Amino acid sequence: MGWTTINEAQGVDDGARVAILLLDHSPNPISTAATVSFVMAAGGSAHLTIHDLSGRTVSTLANGTYGPGMHHVTWDISRDDGIPSGIYFCRLAVDAMSATRTMVVAR
Repeated sequence: MGWTTINEAQGVDDGARVAILLLDHSPNPISTAATVSFVMAAGGSAHLTIHDLSGRTVSTLANGTYGPGMHHVTWDISRDDGIPSGIYFCRLAVDAMSATRTMVVAR
């Protein structure tokens, strides 16, 4: 199955096969915790972070080597002190590619 360039994937040309895919989180909006899923076509180093509107990293969900396939991580906002309600960005970076999704926290 060929993947298409979606969800703001950067570092690839339109029409190229995408090596990463950042899926929508669940639930949305987030009140206590959310599951974030991503797919990697090949194994490699993945860095999954949450950023506030100013661009500050508020949480690191994944930072390591992952094999090919789908991966699931949980953002438990009760563990991250001081995460207020608002809009956040989830960013997946793998090699020279990245994908970003918007997240809403509603406490």
